[in-house]
Amino acid sequence: MAQLYSEQGLVPEPRRSQGFTLVEVVVVMIIVAVLAAIALPRSDTDTVRLSAEAERLAVEIRYAQALGMTRGQPAWIRFSGNSGYGFFLSGAVAVPHPGGEANPTLQAGTSFSLSGLPNSLVAFNGLGTPYVDSTPLSTVLGSNADITVSRNAASRTVRIYSGTGLVRVCAVPSSPTVC
Repeated sequence: MAQLYSEQGLVPEPRRSQGFTLVEVVVVMIIVAVLAAIALPRSDTDTVRLSAEAERLAVEIRYAQALGMTRGQPAWIRFSGNSGYGFFLSGAVAVPHPGGEANPTLQAGTSFSLSGLPNSLVAFNGLGTPYVDSTPLSTVLGSNADITVSRNAASRTVRIYSGTGLVRVCAVPSSPTVC
């Protein structure tokens, strides 16, 4: 009788599921894991570290700018050697690094070079305006200053814009005015 109903279309035919089986899903996950294990170690960790250090240095410069603006007195970041720096307030008072580092430096293997900062420092007044000298603030940053952060053959530029004090990280300095 069930066959009769089936032939007449009264009993619906059983339908096949349209989803994936557990075995198919596990096989795909194994293939993706193997490809990831092969591809990830080949990613350029030097480029990632370089980008992180350039961003870190930009944040440190912004911190010095924020110190000047929140305290209402000149604050600056002084660069030393090719990888060290420190924070200072009016009267050359050293300010502890917010991360607790006594002498902050870039990661080993990473260095910087300065362009447009003749005194190896950038100072900020209470409005966040950049200067190239410390107390008394007398010489405004006349043109954009570039700090080139390098690791092996790669480099990133941290640019401080004159007038505004905007700090930006550039992959490649494209022009004196555009980052």
